[in-house]
Amino acid sequence: MSGPVATPPDEDSNDSRYVESTGDERRGRAVLSRRAYLASAGAAVAPAGCVALPATSDGPTVRWKFDFAASDEKREATRRALYESGGLREEITVEFVEPHIGELERQFQFQFEDRDPDSDLYLVPSRWLRTNLRGLVWPIEAVLPEETRSEIADAYAPATLQNVTDRTDGLVGLPVAVDVATMQYRRDLVEAAGYDPSGWATDPMTWQRWSQITADVREQGDVEYGCTTQLDDYVGLVCCTFNEALVSWGGAYFGGRDHRGEPIGQRPVTIADEPGVDACRMLRRFLHGETFDGAFADYAGGIVPTDALEWNEEYSREPFARGEAVMHRNWPYSLDLTGRAETEVEAGTPTLGTDRLGAMPLPYAVPESEATVPGRGGTPAVLGGRRTAVVHPATDHPRAVAEVLAAAATPEFQLALLEILGWLPPRPELYETDRARSVDILGQYMDTLRVAVENAVPYPRGLGIESEQSDLIATAVNAILRREADPAERLATLADRLRAVESG
Repeated sequence: MSGPVATPPDEDSNDSRYVESTGDERRGRAVLSRRAYLASAGAAVAPAGCVALPATSDGPTVRWKFDFAASDEKREATRRALYESGGLREEITVEFVEPHIGELERQFQFQFEDRDPDSDLYLVPSRWLRTNLRGLVWPIEAVLPEETRSEIADAYAPATLQNVTDRTDGLVGLPVAVDVATMQYRRDLVEAAGYDPSGWATDPMTWQRWSQITADVREQGDVEYGCTTQLDDYVGLVCCTFNEALVSWGGAYFGGRDHRGEPIGQRPVTIADEPGVDACRMLRRFLHGETFDGAFADYAGGIVPTDALEWNEEYSREPFARGEAVMHRNWPYSLDLTGRAETEVEAGTPTLGTDRLGAMPLPYAVPESEATVPGRGGTPAVLGGRRTAVVHPATDHPRAVAEVLAAAATPEFQLALLEILGWLPPRPELYETDRARSVDILGQYMDTLRVAVENAVPYPRGLGIESEQSDLIATAVNAILRREADPAERLATLADRLRAVESG
């Protein structure tokens, strides 16, 4: 198989000596805070939160828990890229550690509470820095070179930094790559139906127009489905598919951008506001054809199969790649896989090839200027993926770790990740480079992917994989979409339950 194969997706500091931890209360011990541990380990704590690093002897080995889901050849190519593209000194050895299968957020929390970790660096979803790993990771703001910090602040897409920036400690995680969704479509069917998609790659369309085009192309092309997507009762519905619809209507779970810094329990719960109700009604229109007293009559109905209520990413990709749908919402891995020729994939894996595969930014319901919540509305793209590097506070090689992070932050290394693994850079400017546009398959969709990254919104704070709130939202929204409850009534009940969790 040639070219990269992208892998599918699946705050405040505490200056007291000890950090409260539910996990360690069960184990009957307290956990040293980051600064207290560094001090006890012999690393002086400088004023104003700056960590003074000890000298590093030649030849340190930095162990990085890095989820590849890729071949040994690509693992080694990624390791070499830290040196050849990122400029890392050869005296520092980087050893990648594969996470255990099924290793989730709570297990990572235990590892960060442990003073004898199995790795120095970890690659995690940025949302974990707002949930179970909050207050446990080592701040990297003070140890990265000033030039690197300035470049990150200036060049990274703003949404990529929101979940990794702490009020007190500054940068606590480094986005190495990003994951954003697009709307993928059958270019051949669209053109055969008389549409010109030449501007679709960069100009988001409204959900209303998108639905009408989808219905028309489906009828003319005589295909089974209008659009395949992911609406199962799982975390992907909460973080992404429903959240994208919610954001596109100008709404948010918890008040949006103006309330991101507020502690859990003090932020407003806004999911039951009008944008949330409209997002549910729109999806019900797509699924079941309901017009809600004519309010959604201008939207095409019945274009999403009810099977989507039990679909995740790959289950929804396969019918699209078999030629059974006009549109498909998914992550970059789907573009990379679906865009391949049959000879480039394992037998039985459905593909379309790039000649038949197009991509556009996700549609929107209201422009940002009309959104109820500041910073919402317009084309949505929720950041996903396990792509953020964080440091264990008990690392024995803090200076070497800082050098590895600086190498990982270089545009050259991030372009190498795009070439090797199909991972998207957090810097929008890189999507314009010849190197990015030359990448097999994904290089043809750089314009759309850049729009998605530039308009990305961070994963909702507090909604981790194992979050009680995430479970409540997924179950409630899935039930609404199944027509088991009225959207306004069920969202109001959900909002009350979320407030109870917030205050508990």
